Amino acid sequence: MSGKMKINKLLCIVLACLSVSSCRTWDEEFNINPNEPTFSEGTVIPPELFMGNMIEKALDRGAWNGMSTTILNVMTAVSRHTGKTRSLSQGNRHRSWHDLDGNIWHKAYNALADVKNMRRAAELSGDNRYLAIAYIWESYLSYTLTTLYGDIPYFILRDDSIIEVNRYDKQSDIYPAILERLASANELITADMDNVDAQKDFIFTGDIQKWKRFANSLRFRMALYMADADEATAKTIMNEIASNPSTHPVFGSNDDNCMLTYDGNQRFSTFYTSSSGLFREHAVSNILIERLLSLKDARIYSYAHPVKKFHTDANMYIVPSNPGPDKYVGHMYGITTGNSHAASWNIINDTEHAIDYSSYIGEHFRPMNNDFSPLPKASTSPLPLATYSELNFNMAEAALRGFISGDARMYYENGVKASLNEYDSQWEGDTRYDGAYLETGHANVDEYLAQQQVSWDGGRDHRLLVAEQKWIASFMLGFEPYIDHRRTMLPPLPASSGTLRYLSSGSGQYYPSRTAYPADEVGKNPEAYEAARAESFDIPITGDNNRNLAKMWLLSKQPADHLLCPIFKEPLKSDEEYPGQANFKTWYDNNWNKMFWWENGDELPKTLP
Repeated sequence: MSGKMKINKLLCIVLACLSVSSCRTWDEEFNINPNEPTFSEGTVIPPELFMGNMIEKALDRGAWNGMSTTILNVMTAVSRHTGKTRSLSQGNRHRSWHDLDGNIWHKAYNALADVKNMRRAAELSGDNRYLAIAYIWESYLSYTLTTLYGDIPYFILRDDSIIEVNRYDKQSDIYPAILERLASANELITADMDNVDAQKDFIFTGDIQKWKRFANSLRFRMALYMADADEATAKTIMNEIASNPSTHPVFGSNDDNCMLTYDGNQRFSTFYTSSSGLFREHAVSNILIERLLSLKDARIYSYAHPVKKFHTDANMYIVPSNPGPDKYVGHMYGITTGNSHAASWNIINDTEHAIDYSSYIGEHFRPMNNDFSPLPKASTSPLPLATYSELNFNMAEAALRGFISGDARMYYENGVKASLNEYDSQWEGDTRYDGAYLETGHANVDEYLAQQQVSWDGGRDHRLLVAEQKWIASFMLGFEPYIDHRRTMLPPLPASSGTLRYLSSGSGQYYPSRTAYPADEVGKNPEAYEAARAESFDIPITGDNNRNLAKMWLLSKQPADHLLCPIFKEPLKSDEEYPGQANFKTWYDNNWNKMFWWENGDELPKTLP
């Protein structure tokens, strides 16, 4: 056979493999028959041909991290990082913590079919590099699915025989299996191993050792998240990683951060391709802005833009609290009524734009023109999945809880520094920093760490201290802010009393416990779907009124009121409590101002006044 004919045959085989990955039925999507010509005997398919596809299907093409469906509309809202100026998201309402239009489930499983193909190709060619990467990416996607949904189909992904999905696998079995898979990936990657094809690796540009560090950092994250359900196993794994850095290396600097990267040529950042209208609707939340300003935090100008307009009458409106000429005002999170009500927050009248009076998402993520259209620089903005700062905060918590023997203070301070460095934070003397704080700011990071509200010796609870800085650092870190807060409920992020209006279709004052299974699973996999809803959680899921309250295995040992949020009274336009109305100041002082935990002894009320 000529070389050209071999190439053409190989191309046909690869195209067939990729087409098999399209969404149809469970058997068609995930089962690989070794007798099919996809992996016929004697045919070696380069495993790297599947690599770009398995990453992009999950993280780029579609809505796995699509701005509209997952990150901005839901995850940043429920994490209190943003507030909506119109088209209210379910995150604000704790209502219909829906299936995210099925996008997470379908896109992830579609990508996992390509992971399975790459694993099979790597096994047949004897290439442990791509086998390890397949294990790691399979683990990351599966971890995210089970941590969002609970019980899911998992072991079908690891089996090349024909399997019927009659039951979802239990989360209590899935977590240990993923942790074992990550341990295997760590062992497969050796110090003398060549890098992989940089053109196909959109995360670490071919650096195989960074994949190894990601595997161990993810394994540590998962073990910590599992600790409330199975402390003994989790502690063993965390100790294994923390005490053996040479055999279980983790992220060592921001250079190791796991991020989806873009070249701005053939592949464009989701921050660039998302619509301008989307960024008009999402402002940085007032709680996050005020916390950054209260700490004179240098991340303010990376996270947020100064407002275009601002008010000066504190009796009628929210006014800027920072002394510099560049004013920052966050949008009040939690409005649960109609779009016209949300748009009226922070502004004078209905003819102006709410976003002009609110700080919208900053330059680091989406450099834009005044009309919110993206600048060319936005085309390469990376999408973070796991970071060095997050790892340090995880290790700080683990040390505080006695899971590892390391220095909790060192990990905490390293986490703060890593996050500040990630955004190239500058201090006094920098135009952007002085624009926010004038001469009241900090000279350097040591001064920042020395202030009472940040200092390890400042008298605040250490677990709250770690959680608060982790919450600040996790802005735009995908699903992690939601998942992590659900686990710790720290810092005490408040819910609006308006959420109580949606008890029939949401979780009300309780933080949403899970993501709903996709609606099409009812017809596609009815037996497994109904069994999971009936048996997989602490209570049977009987309808919309309790699907966001049912606790999965990871949360099963938490107290009954673990997910109960602090609550504030939502203002009523009919009571003249909206901005610009006569009773706004009274409402603000008695309600919203009481939600700044750092000004209220780090405790917030869980009942209405």
